[in-house]
Amino acid sequence: MFALVWYDAKKAGINTTLDTLLDSLNSINLGRFVDMTGKQGRPKVTYRLEDLSDEQKVLVDLFDLSEIHLKPLKIDGVSVYK
Repeated sequence: MFALVWYDAKKAGINTTLDTLLDSLNSINLGRFVDMTGKQGRPKVTYRLEDLSDEQKVLVDLFDLSEIHLKPLKIDGVSVYK
């Protein structure tokens, strides 16, 4: 599976080792910001990617990671307690 990710990254012009590629992907962080609007009710929550390097911006675009948090990943047999 990782070899396929590495292959796609190489086709996009990212020439690095698999280890470095996985480190770059791992360091892409999504921030959750809570804004108090001053109104009654729930505060407004926004999500933003933290500062990215040029290589990370290419990876986000390549693997379409900018909106992945909007569709939670569901794996059969794995669940999260609420």
